[in-house]
Amino acid sequence: MNKLPLLLRHLTTQVTDELEAQRRLLELLDAQELAIQAAKPAEIIATGRAVEAEAAATARRARHRDVLLTGFANLWNVKPGTLTFSSVIERAGPAAAALRETRDELRAATARVMRKARRIRTLAAAHQRLTLEILEALFAPESGGSVVDGGRLVNAEA
Repeated sequence: MNKLPLLLRHLTTQVTDELEAQRRLLELLDAQELAIQAAKPAEIIATGRAVEAEAAATARRARHRDVLLTGFANLWNVKPGTLTFSSVIERAGPAAAALRETRDELRAATARVMRKARRIRTLAAAHQRLTLEILEALFAPESGGSVVDGGRLVNAEA
């Protein structure tokens, strides 16, 4: 029995699942970006938790992908760690056309997620700097230093 078509179908399904996960992640990152821009802490926290949950599911998908790649490695008598999507597509030839197309979509989606994540990181850092500048302007000690260096004791009875 030729296992190649079955393995290719399963791997294509796995790559499709990963593609859908990247699309969900991009939607979450879009929502997180809007929450940061609108300075809505509750939404920032909620979207952050959703992003973390999506990232946690990545490990499960990675284990499944590793099992499938091990199946290809056994079929072709190569070390499991040497195979990638591209090498499977190359070895499988025309039979991997659907996998090739889905892999290309996954690459594009992953690139979009990476760009969005960098943008959010930059935006969050800018908000952090702005907040620190405001705190420094309002609460900086007269003797110099920074508000992040420590607090001040205040006579609460005064």
